[in-house]
Amino acid sequence: MKHLLQKQRQALSDSAKLIANTMPMNVAAAVTSKQGGRMTLAMGHGSTNDTLDPALIENGWQWVAMFGICNTLTELAADGRLVLSLAESWESSADLKTWRFKIREGIEFHDGRKLTAKVVAGNFRYHTSEKSKSVAKAILKSIKNIEVEGDYIVVISLDSGNADFAVSLNSANLSIMPSTEDGDLDWKSMVGTGGYRMKEFNPGVSAIFQRNENYWKKDRAHAEEIELLSIKDSLARTTAIMIGLVDAIDNVDTKTTLLLARNSNVVVEESSEPLHYVFAMQMKIPPFDNIHVRQALKLSINREEFVNKILNGRGVVGNDHPIGKSYRYLADDIDKNSFDPEKAKWHLKQAGMENLSVDLHTSDAAFSGAVDAAALFQNNAKKSGININVVREPKDGYWSNVWKVKPFVVSYWGGYPTEDIMLTTGYTASAA
Repeated sequence: MKHLLQKQRQALSDSAKLIANTMPMNVAAAVTSKQGGRMTLAMGHGSTNDTLDPALIENGWQWVAMFGICNTLTELAADGRLVLSLAESWESSADLKTWRFKIREGIEFHDGRKLTAKVVAGNFRYHTSEKSKSVAKAILKSIKNIEVEGDYIVVISLDSGNADFAVSLNSANLSIMPSTEDGDLDWKSMVGTGGYRMKEFNPGVSAIFQRNENYWKKDRAHAEEIELLSIKDSLARTTAIMIGLVDAIDNVDTKTTLLLARNSNVVVEESSEPLHYVFAMQMKIPPFDNIHVRQALKLSINREEFVNKILNGRGVVGNDHPIGKSYRYLADDIDKNSFDPEKAKWHLKQAGMENLSVDLHTSDAAFSGAVDAAALFQNNAKKSGININVVREPKDGYWSNVWKVKPFVVSYWGGYPTEDIMLTTGYTASAA
């Protein structure tokens, strides 16, 4: 979802993601769901530059908004299994280069337009065209050809085998939307095939969804109306859930977890995920174009201290790559970078930058505690002779004005379902 030419890991390869809500989610899943009512969800993401253009979705608030109004060809079930969605079935060739998807018949977009193979093929071409700047381009870059057979068959040919191709299609960036008369993607209409219709969309502020009474998934979309709020301030989100202004929040500050848990009306749910937090450097911009500078910065982080002080022990130490314990193929025997100021000084000497000074741009828009994380990094790096100037940026506009713009920033990745998709999307040169 997010591309950075080089990432500096601070702590999490496998993290504790906290959700506070006024109704236990595990209990809700175990009982018969009731239809009706209104739900308000506050998220620590969102920007006034947010859009419903699936090619440009970059933060969690946008992902939730897209999944509210749209479906993808495949999706991940709550237990992590890959299941069918708009695709009724799929099959692949033995070499995994040719994928054949049967699209469900009789499905309509919110405005009555029909879902067909031609529309689905148009969605893929929207992301793969030469002029496209889609963040999903890296996922689909191996597509060689897209063909339509009749009204409901899409055949996608790849230039190399990809066992993860069907899994990768569950990304919110690949939400299926209708086409315009000239064949372009009609995302401005804000309609999809999902469980909710977009009633109001106020980027960086809120979105209101009305239940789609004709939703083809009869066991989904139970609330009559949902309000999705963007509340980037952690204290404001916590206060909102404590006094009952909202029904659920995400991105809970670990410092307030115990306080929330003591409230009898609040349930705190915690899960282990591939979410990871990063200090990201753009390798084409000096001094980060020098490998010795990058190595010195990596060795100037006391990662254990980050986990203990910033995450309050809710996380594990990362090792400068995005594959953590929640992935099947973690190579845990790789030598780990650890806090070593003397070795960092050696690298600075090799770079001819023994008095290195850099700006680190941060905001709690990245994650709760990102400003404190930058300050802790600043303190750690002093022992290596590195001066880090912490630049605190506004929360609104952080993802458009700072991330991928400034040369050294604090960021996060939500993680992807497989190792290959995570690496392909964010850690290869072609991901740009």
